Amino acid sequence: MGYNACNDEIRDNVTRMQREWEAQRGPLATVRLQRNTFRQRLCLVLAEDHRRAHIKTPLVDYRLR
Repeated sequence: MGYNACNDEIRDNVTRMQREWEAQRGPLATVRLQRNTFRQRLCLVLAEDHRRAHIKTPLVDYRLR
């Protein structure tokens, strides 16, 4: 295998790896976006539940004499 053949093989391997990396970037970005959306929704739900619980706690602790 000559010098040019080695360079061609290296270039082909790098090009192939770049194509594979680009092909994987799209699905990874989608997964990250979905995870962030889920986290944001979860934070909103937990904040809303916390507000509800905070409003209800004085009524729960109220004692009738």
